[in-house]
Amino acid sequence: LLVILVAVVLSLASGGVSSSYTPLNPAPRPMAPRAAQTVEVFTTALPSRPYVEVGLIEASEDSVLTEADMPQMIQELRKMAAQVGCDGIVLTGGSARVVGPTYSAGTLKSNTATCIVYR
Repeated sequence: LLVILVAVVLSLASGGVSSSYTPLNPAPRPMAPRAAQTVEVFTTALPSRPYVEVGLIEASEDSVLTEADMPQMIQELRKMAAQVGCDGIVLTGGSARVVGPTYSAGTLKSNTATCIVYR
């Protein structure tokens, strides 16, 4: 029983970060998967080229035992953006929500970004 419990705890701890994509507007041209490192990341300044906001991406911790840092979150946002074919992402913010019963509540962090495609 102890071995099973330890295995479950370790699997939860390594849960990591997952992401989801929500479409918003039609892309001005066909989108195709690309390498994650080619997705541009914008934080305070918007791109100087004209673009369309085509979707929202959210990266969230999978478990209260996950302690994802900002580089992990950005990596997950870029990975999802690359899968759907975004040219870039504009980071729009983060949040945290408390989950679980009061006596053992934990916090799940998430970050969001807007998927952009250049015109």
